[in-house]
Amino acid sequence: EGAALGGAAEVLAAALGSIGIPNDSIVKYELDVKAGKFLVLARGTPEMISHSHVVLGTTGASLLATHTG
Repeated sequence: EGAALGGAAEVLAAALGSIGIPNDSIVKYELDVKAGKFLVLARGTPEMISHSHVVLGTTGASLLATHTG
C-alpha cells in the first residue's frame, strides 16, 4: 500500500507541475491528499473561477487558491 501511494503521489506531482502549479503548492496538495482531503481543480475564465470560489466557499473548504499559468 505504501509503495502504491508513493507512486500515485509522483503521478499527482507530475500532473500538477505540468499544468503550472508551483512546486511549493504541489507539496502542500500532496500532503493534503495523503491526509484524505479532496483536491478540486477548476479551469476557466476569471469570472468562472471567481464564481467557483463563491460556490466552494460555502462548502467549508480548508483552502481556496488560484494559480495562473
